[in-house]
Amino acid sequence: MYNMTVVVPIMGGYGESRPFWGCLTQMTKGLTDLLVIDNTGYDEGQEEQIKKYVFPFWSGKTSYDKMDTNLGMIQSMQYAYEKEKADKNRVLAFVHNDLYIYEPGWDNLVKEFMRDDVGIVGFFGGEGAYPGGGRLYNWSNMMDAEAHGGRYSGGFKEVAVLDGMTLMTNIKMLDVRDGFDQDYDVHHMYDTDICLESLDRGFKNYSMGIPIHHQGGLTACRGDFQEWANRYMKVDNGGEQIIYNKNRALLEKKWNHRLPYHVTDKPYFGNKAGG
Repeated sequence: MYNMTVVVPIMGGYGESRPFWGCLTQMTKGLTDLLVIDNTGYDEGQEEQIKKYVFPFWSGKTSYDKMDTNLGMIQSMQYAYEKEKADKNRVLAFVHNDLYIYEPGWDNLVKEFMRDDVGIVGFFGGEGAYPGGGRLYNWSNMMDAEAHGGRYSGGFKEVAVLDGMTLMTNIKMLDVRDGFDQDYDVHHMYDTDICLESLDRGFKNYSMGIPIHHQGGLTACRGDFQEWANRYMKVDNGGEQIIYNKNRALLEKKWNHRLPYHVTDKPYFGNKAGG
């Protein structure tokens, strides 16, 4: 069975995310490690709270890595890969701190399912992707699944691309491209990109039909993040939209000649996992 590290990048907002931490701690049942990447850049008191109310109840190893500045989601994922890549039998489970998982032992289910030909596993996936990176025929077991597509309960369903609320991948797949494409900035489109990279290398992606709820926007919609995005992009306002536009343009340039794509179009992408 694979080892697993749950990776949670955060940027403040501990008070709002306390239900997430409680749910994650209760539902994670295996000997699974936890890596918290704190991008807040200042002391909000959340390190003390997480070490006091989360770490003592976690079954595996725990690590709280505090950054001097906000790395962003994509660069945080790369940081986790660089830290964990020596263990070729490890799954990295990148989880947003506004996701509620209601399946006891979800981590063990993923570790038992993971194989060398599995690229990405998540909780919300589309059977296809169209130019620009949008998902087609979405499947999940979210509380409001029907509002976004169809409901899929139990087991694993093959999909093309997954939502970045949770992306679980093994180190061997990431090794093919030395982690995540660092041309993408902060967040947006990284989830579609890594899923298409997985397909391009001959791996398969799957959506897991367990009950979840995605609150959405816990970090990105906060005023302090919007202010940070403006400073980061050196503009008075609209920094977040500039990041989105930049990443979408990169995705379109990189993948539009391969899209649209559907999981039934298997010959369209790679031929051999890891090849």
